[in-house]
Order: sequence, then C-alpha cells, then structure tokens
Amino acid sequence: MHDEATDHLLRTFAALDPAEAVLVVGDVAAPEAALLARLGFRLATHRRAEPALPWPDACFGWVVLRLGAPPPLGLPAECRRVLRPGGWLFWTAPAEAAPALRPSEGLAEAEAPRLRRSPAAPVLQGILRRVEPGVPA
Repeated sequence: MHDEATDHLLRTFAALDPAEAVLVVGDVAAPEAALLARLGFRLATHRRAEPALPWPDACFGWVVLRLGAPPPLGLPAECRRVLRPGGWLFWTAPAEAAPALRPSEGLAEAEAPRLRRSPAAPVLQGILRRVEPGVPA
C-alpha cells in the first residue's frame, strides 16, 4: 500500500519513458525509489546532508526530492542545476520545510503544493519545473 504522495508520483511517471534518468535526493529508502526502479527507470541517488550534488549540469529530466527534515540551504538551487531545461522537481517535505521549496529563480510552480496527512506529521508535496530566464513558465 502506498501513501498519497507515492500514488501521485506514480501517476505522473506513467507518461514517461522508463529510459529517463531520475535523481532521487534525500530519503532514498522512500517507497518512490523502489517503485521507480521496478518500473525500469534509471535511478541515481543522493542521501548526503550537504547540498552539493555530484552530477554535471542539466543531466536529469526529473529529480525526486523527499526529505524528512528541512532541506540544506542551497539544495533547491542544486536540484535546478542538475535538471535539464524544462525538467521537473517532484518534492515531498515536512510542512515546516516547505518555504525552502517554493518557486525561486529558475524554478516555476507546475503544481501547487498539497498538504498530505501522514502517520508521522503533515507533509507538503508539489512539482516545480526548471525554466530559463525570459522563457514563460
């Protein structure tokens, strides 16, 4: 059985080519990672607390960010850096961490954050899209 956030992510990924490279950041043991791997997506993972991601610029079409604590300062910008133009950032975080994951320069809101109830604490989930300066979101 999946939580609502996992179900939503799987519905979103149903339209993607499984050959797409996906970066999972944060809780790499989250249900999404195992399910995406079983569906054939090529996964890269990053669980360290520091925000620097060890991949080159613009190398992923999707980043799945699922954190159990507030994200390290600079992590959303790093996620944007490794996304290809037009790439997507699917995030789930505790409600108190959400301000750090709001749209920012180069990341536009593709789906408004939704509050999800979980056994531990409320979480917010949303989707951001990498946009280039001067290009409408």
